[in-house]
This record gives sequence, C-alpha cells and structure tokens, in this order.
Amino acid sequence: MINIKALVITASTRKQSNSVAATKLFIRTLKIKNAALTVKTIDINPLKIKPCTACLKCRESYACVIKDDVSKILKHLATATVVIIASPVYFMGAPAKLKALIDRSEPAWFKYSKGMKKKWKNGAIILTAEANNRSTFVGAKNEIKSFLAVNGIKTKTTVTLGTMQGENIFIQDKKAQRKIIKAAMEFAND
Repeated sequence: MINIKALVITASTRKQSNSVAATKLFIRTLKIKNAALTVKTIDINPLKIKPCTACLKCRESYACVIKDDVSKILKHLATATVVIIASPVYFMGAPAKLKALIDRSEPAWFKYSKGMKKKWKNGAIILTAEANNRSTFVGAKNEIKSFLAVNGIKTKTTVTLGTMQGENIFIQDKKAQRKIIKAAMEFAND
C-alpha cells in the first residue's frame, strides 16, 4: 500500500455544499482503495487571499511579494501527492476566492513557462452547478486545470455535476453519487 497525502481545496461558501459532499464521497472511495490515504482539507473562504496586482516582481524571484494565506496553501500544495479541488461554478467560472488563488499562481506560471522541470502529481476537479450543460463548466474547468498544471499537477479526473441548485442536492442524487464513485475508482486505479 502506497502512502498518499491528499490535499483537498474547497471553494463553496455554503454550509451544506454539494461540491464538498461530492468530494467527501470521492475521498471515502479513495480510502477504500488505499487505507494509507491521509487528507488535508483547506476551505479557502475564511482565508486571507488578496488579488494579484500584476506587479510582475515574481517574474525573476518566483515568489509573490504579497503576504497573506496563499503561501500556506502553496506549502501544502508542494507536499501533497494528490490534489483535489472542489468548487461550485459561478457565471461559468471559479468563485472569487478560488479565482484569486488561481491568479496568484503567477510565480508558478513563470517557472512553468521557462520549462523548469517538475515531478508531476495527480489531480482531480469536482465541479457543481445549477445548469446541466457542458458549456457551463468549461470556464471553471480550464481555470482550475491551468492552476493545477503550473503547479505540477496533471488533472486525471474532472467530474461535473449539474442540477445542483440549492443545498444538500448531492446527498439525494443517487446518479451523481454513482458518478463520483466511478470517477474515484478510476482515479485510484490509474
């Protein structure tokens, strides 16, 4: 059994979040496949995440000059072997706090764009939205996938769950639960 250290980043502001409930089932399924899995969950909503100011000082130093909670998230990101991002979709994109975190990946982007080698980790994206059409998820999926890539994380799985209007919908939706379990099993088997 391989020791896997998973980092889960959640972005929903709801107490009974569908994306968080789906991620909990995803993690429970992964634990069935690998009991050595340890999980660190970070809810980004209470954290202090200032927006990128496009100062470009990170172009040479590969470090952001803004001092807030982003550095703590990036430390956890660096030590994780698996990263899972769970988020609702707002206006076809990531919620504000998650988008701010993504934008603050400029230092990682500059390293990535200069071809600095990384040891790739595996990642998963779990998205929920009220609408249930493919185009609803494209913007958020691409934003998060780019964030993962510049941080050395290959997106192995993306699960999109539509018709998740309101709290606790996922808990009642057996089809959505089966979709999460299937995705987690495939993720664990690769």
